[in-house]
Amino acid sequence: MESALLIWTGVLRGKLVFGPGKSWIARAGAGIFFFALLVIPLIGPLLGRSWRQIEIFGVAPDPTAVATLGILLLAQGQVRWELVLVPAIGCAVSGATLLAMHAPDFWVTPLAAVLAVSLAIWKTRAHRRAAIG
Repeated sequence: MESALLIWTGVLRGKLVFGPGKSWIARAGAGIFFFALLVIPLIGPLLGRSWRQIEIFGVAPDPTAVATLGILLLAQGQVRWELVLVPAIGCAVSGATLLAMHAPDFWVTPLAAVLAVSLAIWKTRAHRRAAIG
């Protein structure tokens, strides 16, 4: 679903534009992306899981959803909430599932999503203030 929304919004409608992100929100988005790319794969083995169970961006849903949220913060202009919704819900469902399984890292993905959505809200407010003033 997310890939269809990305194609629709970014390619067909041209509403998703990336450029050099110099704002602190864009830098935070890059940080969230690199967290998903480099840190999330290491959490499982640090908590005693086998290296065969690592979650890698593009293969496992959790780091892919978190990385997508980070990348969306790098987009110029207003936040595309229709694109934020799917990975944010995916992170919440994943956290609930891991909590039900008593996994010690149940909080990682939902916390990253809360941070990304909070930054998206901040970006939306800043964009509205800039449009008004």
